[in-house]
Amino acid sequence: SHDIESLDLWYRITKNEGCFIDVGAHTGLYSLTAIKANSKNNVISIEPYFMNLSRLITNLRLNNIYKNVTTIMGAISDFDGKSKFNITTEKSYMSKGGKISNHGLDIDVYQLDTLYSKTTDKEIKGIKIDTEGYDTKIVKDFLLKVKIRPIIIFEYIHSKHQMFSETIQLLINSDYVLFKIEENIICVPK
Repeated sequence: SHDIESLDLWYRITKNEGCFIDVGAHTGLYSLTAIKANSKNNVISIEPYFMNLSRLITNLRLNNIYKNVTTIMGAISDFDGKSKFNITTEKSYMSKGGKISNHGLDIDVYQLDTLYSKTTDKEIKGIKIDTEGYDTKIVKDFLLKVKIRPIIIFEYIHSKHQMFSETIQLLINSDYVLFKIEENIICVPK
């Protein structure tokens, strides 16, 4: 029952060929959906935790999806470089909820526009972001540098974070209309 309405919307959005980015891809639910909707799509799946990225790659293989998906082990923020990623692994190893921190695993960090420009030449049509409160750092930097306005889906569960209100205001100021669907915020350009 996880994200049924949001996934249905994501499926409809991804039927139109383009580039779709899954930031905080976890095990690839949104990435798989984007390729199943249109096999000509380019999908960039970004996940900082190796266990989740391994599951994502396994899911791609099990579904016979190899072409047009770029998997990247790393995090997205407002800088390119290195950082630490702190995650608490559950007994089931279905970990989630990690974040860039002063301690934890060493990871690569990318700006969204830098990663996009190195990965594909197709226009970004949609972005799903689940980054535990780093939304503003990602979106602000991206919107200032890139002239396109893709549809953006935020994991709403983390919206209580102070920075999320800044993200919402930034998107409103950038001519986006916002909708709440289930536990997600959908941002559509006017």
